[in-house]
Order: sequence, then structure tokens, then C-alpha cells
Amino acid sequence: MAGQGTSRPDASGRGTRARLDRDRVLTGALALVDREGLDALSMRRLGAELGVEAMSLYNHVPDKGAILDGLCEVMLAELGDGGVEGDWREVARVQCVRFREVGRRHPAAFSLFSTRPIGAYASARDLSEAMLAGLRDAGFDRATAIMAYRTVVRYVLGFVLAEVAVRTEGTDVGAPVSERAHPLFAEMLAVLRDDDADGLFTFGLDVLLDGLAARLGAPAAEVTPRS
Repeated sequence: MAGQGTSRPDASGRGTRARLDRDRVLTGALALVDREGLDALSMRRLGAELGVEAMSLYNHVPDKGAILDGLCEVMLAELGDGGVEGDWREVARVQCVRFREVGRRHPAAFSLFSTRPIGAYASARDLSEAMLAGLRDAGFDRATAIMAYRTVVRYVLGFVLAEVAVRTEGTDVGAPVSERAHPLFAEMLAVLRDDDADGLFTFGLDVLLDGLAARLGAPAAEVTPRS
């Protein structure tokens, strides 16, 4: 049927059709966004990328919003199925490192985790359920487990978005900085210009996980989870 896939030669040199399905639509969309950015993504542009009419895409995804949410799903699949040994802190640490790596591989698409949070959480329902269950098994009450999980996710998300911005914009402050008037700031700026992003990420993650671990032995604060 026309518009169901791209034409490619078989062993005899005659054209055959590569089947178009939801997975191929989403992986094609991610490749397009990786190469040209989110602004380049449209149904017409994606159809051209896949060698089909734009209308053919609606057989597999209802609209562009579904594609954007699907991109979160495709990126999360890169985290793998788990296989992390250790307690809740080690599991959280490994998954956070993996999540950051996903963001570094797909900096343009990664912003969808912040601009479309409901769709992103829906895409991560299996992972979220497993992580929340691990926190509950560790001794966190239900409300604190939810707050802890959301806080850790936001730490990684914010770190990666800032990391990408620094890589794009650079670290020059414009006006000269007086080491005499602002010695500590000047020292920090020097570190920033030769930044150890991995070290900073690990430090922040350790502080966050250590703080959560400390809450297990402290009276529970009153927390109200929000969706």
C-alpha cells in the first residue's frame, strides 16, 4: 500500500517496502530531533524523513503530541531493564548516571522531560513503579518516597539541562572580575572555566542521597506529594 514505508532494493534489484510502525516513527523522530532540533519536527518533515506521506503517520500515532511523549519513551528505553545490584541508594545512583547519559546523547529531545512532565511520567510508569517500590521497601513512607523520587529525577533533569546550556553558551561573564574585590567568586569562576562536570554531578547526587538516607533515621516531616 502506498505510503506505508520506504522503497529499498532487494537482492534482485527490485524495490521492497520497509514496514512502517510506531517504533520506526518514534526512532525516526528522535534521529531527526538529534540532528536538527525540536523545532524541525513536524508531521510533514518526519514523513519526508521516513519516505512516506505525512498522513501515513496517523496510522501509527494520533498526533504530534503523541510523538513528543513517545520520544520520552524511546529515550527511557535506553536505561535498560534494570540489572542493578545493591541497596536503594546504589540503584538510584546507577539509574541517575544512566539518565544523565541519555540526556547527553539526546540534548535537544531531553528537554521534553521538563516541558511535557505528565507525558514523561506516563512513559516512565514501569521504571517509576520499581523505583518507588524500592524506596518503600527501604523504609520510606509513601509520601516521602514520592517526594524523594521526584526530587532525584528533577536533580538529574536540571543538571543535564544546565550542562547542555553551558556547553552551548560558554562560561564567559563579560565584565572583568576583580580577585581583590571578589576572591571567592573569582576562584569559582576559574573552576567553572575548567569544569569537572562529572565530579560536580557525583557530589550533588551524593549529597542528595545522603540527605534522603538521613531522613530514614529522623522523625518524618510532613510532606504533601503533588502530581
